Amino acid sequence: MNKKFKLSKDFIFTIVVSTSGFIKTDALDNLIQSFENETINYYFTRESETNLHRIINAVFDKTSFLNDCLNYPHHVEILIAISASSNYMTDIVVRNPEYLYLVFKDDFLRKRVSRKELEKELREGIGKYNSLNSKLGFLRLFKSRYLLKIGLSDILKISSLEEIVNEISALAYAINSILFDLCLNTTLKKYNIELKRKRYCLIALGKMGGDELNYSSDIDLILFFDKNTKPWNNFPKDYFEILNEAVQLFIQSSSEITDKGFLYRVDFRLRPDGSGSPLCRTINDTINYYETRGEDWERQMLIKANYLSGNKSLYKKFSEFKNSYVYKSSLERSPIQQIKMMKLEIEKYHNGKENVKTFWGGIRDIEFSVQALQLLNGKRIDALKTGNTLNAINSLETHLILSKKEKKIFTEAYELFRKVEHFLQLMNNKQTHDLPADKEILNKLSDYLGYLSVPDFENDLINNRHSVRKVFDSIFGKDKQKIVTTNLSEINFTNRKRAEKNLNFLRRGTGLSNQKSFDARTITLFQNIEPTLINYLKKSKSPEKVLDNFIKIISLTKFPSIYYHEFLNIEFFISILKICEKSQLAIDLLSVNPSLNDLLFSRKCFTKTITNLYDQISFQEMKFLLAVQFSLNLIDDEIVSVHLSRHIKFKLNKILTDQNIEYNYFVAGLGSFGIEEMTFFSDVDLIVVVNEIDPLQNMDTDFQQFLSTAREKLHPLEIDFRLRPEGKNSPLVWDILNYKNYLKSRAGVWELQSLLKLQFVSGNKQLFNNFKKIVVEQIKKLEFKYVKEEIKKMHIIATVSSLSHGRNIFDFKKSSGGLLTIDYLIQTLIISHNELLSIAVGKNQRKNIERIMRSFPELEDIISLKKNYLFIKKLEITSQNLLNVSKTRLPIEKENLQVLAEAIELKDNNELVQKLNSTARSNNQLFKKYLG
Repeated sequence: MNKKFKLSKDFIFTIVVSTSGFIKTDALDNLIQSFENETINYYFTRESETNLHRIINAVFDKTSFLNDCLNYPHHVEILIAISASSNYMTDIVVRNPEYLYLVFKDDFLRKRVSRKELEKELREGIGKYNSLNSKLGFLRLFKSRYLLKIGLSDILKISSLEEIVNEISALAYAINSILFDLCLNTTLKKYNIELKRKRYCLIALGKMGGDELNYSSDIDLILFFDKNTKPWNNFPKDYFEILNEAVQLFIQSSSEITDKGFLYRVDFRLRPDGSGSPLCRTINDTINYYETRGEDWERQMLIKANYLSGNKSLYKKFSEFKNSYVYKSSLERSPIQQIKMMKLEIEKYHNGKENVKTFWGGIRDIEFSVQALQLLNGKRIDALKTGNTLNAINSLETHLILSKKEKKIFTEAYELFRKVEHFLQLMNNKQTHDLPADKEILNKLSDYLGYLSVPDFENDLINNRHSVRKVFDSIFGKDKQKIVTTNLSEINFTNRKRAEKNLNFLRRGTGLSNQKSFDARTITLFQNIEPTLINYLKKSKSPEKVLDNFIKIISLTKFPSIYYHEFLNIEFFISILKICEKSQLAIDLLSVNPSLNDLLFSRKCFTKTITNLYDQISFQEMKFLLAVQFSLNLIDDEIVSVHLSRHIKFKLNKILTDQNIEYNYFVAGLGSFGIEEMTFFSDVDLIVVVNEIDPLQNMDTDFQQFLSTAREKLHPLEIDFRLRPEGKNSPLVWDILNYKNYLKSRAGVWELQSLLKLQFVSGNKQLFNNFKKIVVEQIKKLEFKYVKEEIKKMHIIATVSSLSHGRNIFDFKKSSGGLLTIDYLIQTLIISHNELLSIAVGKNQRKNIERIMRSFPELEDIISLKKNYLFIKKLEITSQNLLNVSKTRLPIEKENLQVLAEAIELKDNNELVQKLNSTARSNNQLFKKYLG
């Protein structure tokens, strides 16, 4: 028994002020006493009192209202029932206090409502309004008024569960039937079109189709029409387009949230082919889909298909097909096994004790058991062809398929679970199936259900679950294998809801069994690979990234089963997941160009002889292949650079060969391309030199054509001749004699310095060697002291510019102590030792450091330069591959720093920053030592 609630002073003050001078003190005391006495019948709390306070404050004439409460005790009963049991019903009467005088009429609450009567009232009501918005406003108010009536009948125990769900469903049928007609007529009127008959049929599915809606259920629908025609002269749209536009208006009108609430969350995702398909199709196409591509779960779903509105002849045709399709005399696969697999799969991911819909022994166990028996026996027993669960249970018992005891177990448990849903949804108009964690709401729920205490309710709940599960197991067979649940809390997700959504997509296509899903084969294949995925995610430091990127891969195909089948090879699957984690570059390349998947699934990406693929694959494909291999530690950063450079050289040489330039020339590469130290985002710098200029041969035009072809075939690679003498304003092609004179008379130290990275690409090799000698001889003539000062100046300019923004950002290339510092130091040492010059031109920095160490052992501290260089270069390429960033800067985001640190096998971002700083200091100290 609940305790009497003592009303607060604030509430009593409101009553006193509202009735001052109009109600005698004795009567006022009696009124307050009547409110408090009525609270004994409910689990009444301070929140309930707040609701009651809001209701009374919303009434315009409080004195008359409270005087009526004094004279008519059932008014108090209703007010306490609303305020104690439902925030949602409280909101309705606060917005529309006039509704109270409706529900105070005893006959209004007790009178049963039918769809026919509701539709009649609706048509009369909307006929008084002109605009679509005003008609929609009337529909929203109509819905809230009747939900108040139904909900209050529920709370006051005036109506049974069966009556409640029938009335909620009848209301939904009436409103949505009227609304769809309204939206179609609005669309027709927009184009000044008239239709004499309804050519469509709107079908309800799920709980609506079974006449068993909850207070806050979604409504699942499908729509089809007779045939597509253009019945209007000189009108560009056909019937499908008109109907499709009407459906979209219907969805928008129903789902739009306003100050008067919303109508229904309308869902068409269960239509043939799911979310990516048209919102409506012809009846023949609909039937053809189910006959040719329909899946087991769709046969189960159609048990609850029911007429909502439109052409009844069309529905009759569909219904005849549905009965033969759903209730086949012979099925390819037993519904027992199919439904059992689906239920166990749901439990695998939703096995918490709080959800009355999906937990073991809950609503799904009852519904799936009943539906399996309907599918098995519906062909011979017409009474089983019903979408209503309670009706089906009764028919199953009548025809001796369920025993009386089993019927009692299912019926009592089903009613209990549905009442739990109803109360929780009526409390806040929120679609929920979870038992409340809030103790106050749990107490209110227990009280509504008639239990003396929460423990009594919880004990009865668990007893019902065990009983239901026992019947379920007797139908489906007890599963000896323990269900292994997926506990996402064991995985380091920052957004668990997003992760769950992603996993549901991978499992079924768009969610749980009540949504359009993958076919049974795809679902089964994923079940086989999911443990590997989950175990990987548990160990991953970036599980969100792995899952998001894996979704991107699966989304690239219309047939995920092909990929899932490949992933049965666990070694291959782990490799794919590693790529998802360690190469955003590879994933993003794949997203832009899905054909790259061929390299993955053909296993070409894992080849040990990359050189053999130079002629077969594009630059983007090579970039993707190297990103994959680098992520899997099949190659290191040096090999990445070498293959990027050599593949481009191969392609450029082929373009020049195909162009068939007949005169004496060579094309050479400079920069990182020239010394084979490219990164994933390096540019390509070229020069072109001829033996002599012949104006009649249009040499500039020939190489402009080459440049245009190279940029097209190697897109998006940047290719340029900008390092030629005099820069971009000079001719593209220089002859060797003029080039020599330029180097001798006008070239700066930086230009000669850049030519140290010169490497032959194509053309006349002898001409190239002659040019190389010219370069070496010219550098030898430079005064070393002058060279050293110029390089110091260049170093200061480059490193200062990288820090000009004043932020603590390390640029791998330009920051003091970075790759440019190493470059300038190595080049200075080479230029200072003439014997190194001829063999150092065009060689990478690793080899040049080794040459300096071999030739001049007294420079023993140069050994640390190589280690420093390798560290920064690896960091640069790893960062580009891991994060897909073209910038040469260290990431500033803590999360990205952390994953970068782990990728190069450091403990954390602090260790990474410390090591980078110490490396930069070491490089600067060496630079200062050898250049002053």
